[in-house]
Amino acid sequence: MRIRTRLLILVLSVLVPSFIAAALAVSYVYREEQKSQAQSVGEATRAFALMVDNELQARTAVLRTLASSPSLHGGDLRAFYEHARRMAPAWDTAIVLADLEGRQLVNTRRPFGASLPTRRSSNVGDLMRRGGPAGTYVSDLFMAPIGKIYDYTVQVPVLVDGALRYHLLLGVSVATLQELVERQHFRNEWIATIVDRQGVVLARSRTPERFVGKPMRTSSRELLKRSREGVYDSRTLDGIDVRAFYSTVPM
Repeated sequence: MRIRTRLLILVLSVLVPSFIAAALAVSYVYREEQKSQAQSVGEATRAFALMVDNELQARTAVLRTLASSPSLHGGDLRAFYEHARRMAPAWDTAIVLADLEGRQLVNTRRPFGASLPTRRSSNVGDLMRRGGPAGTYVSDLFMAPIGKIYDYTVQVPVLVDGALRYHLLLGVSVATLQELVERQHFRNEWIATIVDRQGVVLARSRTPERFVGKPMRTSSRELLKRSREGVYDSRTLDGIDVRAFYSTVPM
């Protein structure tokens, strides 16, 4: 064997293990960075879900305060209406008092005594059939018959003398959730989306005007129904391949 060949073998015997070690080190660092990034995005997703939950809890607190109104317990619905109007003066919220059959008695989007819907527009009735009439519920997206805007509803029971007498609802435009998304200033390469139980888009950090009110892909909807949080590979409604992190809002 020639000296040149021996030297080449010697050099390769030194360099090849070094290359392998370097490749393994790069692979390890890459995996660790991916793991760290996934953990970071997962925590951000969970934190945002809790932020949405805080928003819903605040709405619920308003309703519970109103549910103890003396005018409501005294049966003075006109006085209650005036009080409720002061609590929800903007177009993006409506306070509704309904009887146990879902007929509206008061709606702050209409003058007192005006004609009002006689049945529920949201899926709160379905939720009550599963959880009972005295629970607190958050509806899925629906088109509000008064105002013709996309709303979701928070509902609490109203007890008078210990008996369930009414349901008090807060209809909230999904535009308020869009504002919540935009205040977070998510990174440009992220697409943050809030969906309801049916996988219908309520708010979105990118081009919401195209997708609010539209359902997610069927595979994504089925996955979100099976588990409360996780990560999976998917494609967005606008055709972008993504790694999707999700977390369920507690309410």
